[in-house]
Formats: sequence, structure tokens, C-alpha cells
Amino acid sequence: MRDLKKLLVVPLALVAFMALTATAYADTINNSNVGRVDKTYCHLNNCSLGQIRAATWADQIDSSSDPDQEIDKQRAVGKIVKVSRALRVQIDNLVLQKQDPQTGLWTEQATTATINSGTRSFVQAVTPTAPIGSGGQFRTVLHGSVRWSDNRLGHFTLTSREWGIS
Repeated sequence: MRDLKKLLVVPLALVAFMALTATAYADTINNSNVGRVDKTYCHLNNCSLGQIRAATWADQIDSSSDPDQEIDKQRAVGKIVKVSRALRVQIDNLVLQKQDPQTGLWTEQATTATINSGTRSFVQAVTPTAPIGSGGQFRTVLHGSVRWSDNRLGHFTLTSREWGIS
């Protein structure tokens, strides 16, 4: 047993060292809560029957190792919290969108798969990062659903405030 412990010490130390050094070059979130919108949803418009809270925003990221650099990518973040009488909450889809300056249409920059809370008190999703490119107008859109304690299913869409990057 002692020999096994001795054999495990070096690989575990190596893994710990790699984990610590990897974080030194990780992306830096320069701005969080960009365009953030929070909203409370009540079951059948009556909070005594059930209540959840949802929020969506963007994180802007500097992926270089130079802390003085400008942001060069961003990601969407969405969260839904059970407050009362909600059995499950789910992020059906979370999207980071960019507006086409010619047509005014919103195009998808990054998206997530469906994520369910299960028995946890909340669910949170983060899209993959997307390059900012030449800038423009951006927003996040969270499509969510909730299973209430009376077994009814509710759906909602929450859109962040728009923000511009030049």
C-alpha cells in the first residue's frame, strides 16, 4: 500500500502543477453583466402560485496575456433560479446575436444546448466565446421553460439590452 502511495505522489503533483500554471494564461473577463436584464416570472401571473427569476447578459473577454489589450471576444450567460413552487427550470436555448447593419436582422454568433436544473435550485448556461470582429450591435436571448408544481409547463423568452462595440 505504501508503494502505491509513493507511486501516486509524483503524478498527482504534476497534475496539480499543470492546473496551476494553466490558469496563469486563461482568458480574462474584462466586463461582466454587459446588457444584463433580470426578470421575475410568476405562475399564471400570481406569484403565490409559483415564482422564478431569470437573467441574461454577456461577458466580454481579453484572450491575450497582455492585461492592457482590448476585448476581442465575448459570450452569452443565462441563469434561471427557482424561487417557489417550480419543480424544474430549463434553459432551452441561449444565443449570442449580432445585428447585420444593412438588413437589421439578428444573426447567431454562439449558442448552447438545452440544460435542465433537475433537482438543483438553479440552472446556468454559458455559450462558447465568439470573436468580436469588426464590432457592431449585440444582444443575448434566453429561451427558457419551467415545470410548475401543478405540473403545468411555462415558456418564456428574455432578451438582454443591446450594446455596441466599435
